[in-house]
Amino acid sequence: MEQKVLGRIGHQALSPFYPRFESVARYLTFPVSGRAMGDLLRRGRIFAGPVAPLEYFRLLKAGCEPLHDYGLFVNPYIYENMDTTHDGGAMAALVQAPYVLMMSGPVHRSKYVRVGVSEDIFHGCPDAMLLAQLLLTLYWEVPHSLGTDPDGEYDALLCEGGPTMRSRIRWAKGLGYAYDLALEWYRWRKTPYAFYRWVSQPDVSNLGRKELTRDLNLTLELNLRNLPSLALEHANMLDCQRHDSLAYYQSFGYRLDLWAENSEAQLGGMIELLKNSELAFMDSGSGVNL
Repeated sequence: MEQKVLGRIGHQALSPFYPRFESVARYLTFPVSGRAMGDLLRRGRIFAGPVAPLEYFRLLKAGCEPLHDYGLFVNPYIYENMDTTHDGGAMAALVQAPYVLMMSGPVHRSKYVRVGVSEDIFHGCPDAMLLAQLLLTLYWEVPHSLGTDPDGEYDALLCEGGPTMRSRIRWAKGLGYAYDLALEWYRWRKTPYAFYRWVSQPDVSNLGRKELTRDLNLTLELNLRNLPSLALEHANMLDCQRHDSLAYYQSFGYRLDLWAENSEAQLGGMIELLKNSELAFMDSGSGVNL
C-alpha cells in the first residue's frame, strides 16, 4: 500500500499532532516550511497538513478541504486563570503566548510604530505578521511598518513567545511593553484566533479524508496523554524550564469544535477589510536576529 505523505511544520505548538503518526503504516511525515506547505498541497505533492490563515482561505478557493475542526488556537479559557491586568500582560501570559509584540511604549499611545520582524517569525511564522497587521490596523488603529533589516531602527519587535520568552525579555532592553497577540485578538473579537487549520489536497476522496480524520484524532489523543514527556523533550532541546514548556502546550486547543465556524467567519471578514498591499509580506531580507 502506498504511504501518504503529511506535511510537518516545525512550529513547537504543532508537535502534539505528529509523534506516533509514522507508526500508522499508511503515513509518512515530511518537514515542510510554512511558506511551502500551501503550494505543495495545491499541487497534490503532499496528502494533508496544517496551514496558516491566509493560505487556508486561498486553499479553500483552490478546492482543498478542511479536515473537520482540527487546527491550533489558544484556548480562551486559559485567560480566566491568568493575570492579564497589566498593560501588555503578565509574565505568565508571555510564556504561554504564541506571538508577542514588544514595544517601547503603550500601543494605544503610539502615533506610528516601526515593527522589526524577528528571524524566526519571518522564516517560519508569516501568520504572525498577518495577526500583527490585523490588530495594528483594525483594532488599535495605529499606522505602522514592518521591517526585516537586522540593522534597522525599530521601536517594536514581533517575535515568538513560548518557553524561551523569559530570555528574550531580558534581551529586549527598552521594550518594556509586551502584548500577547492571541489574547488581544480574543479581547477584540471574542473568539479564538486559529493559527493553523488542517487541510487536505483537492483530490482526496471522502473516504480518504474520513480515514485521515480518524487517524489524526487517534494520534492527537495519544500524544496529549503523553504531554508531560513531550514538554520535557522540548524543554531540554530549547534549554528552558520544563514547567514553562508544559504550560505552553497546555494553553493550546487542537480542535476548534463550536468555535470553528465563528472563528473562520470573523477572520475571513477581517482579512477582506485589509487592502492587498497591506498583506504583501516581505519576500526579501532575513529578519531581526535575536
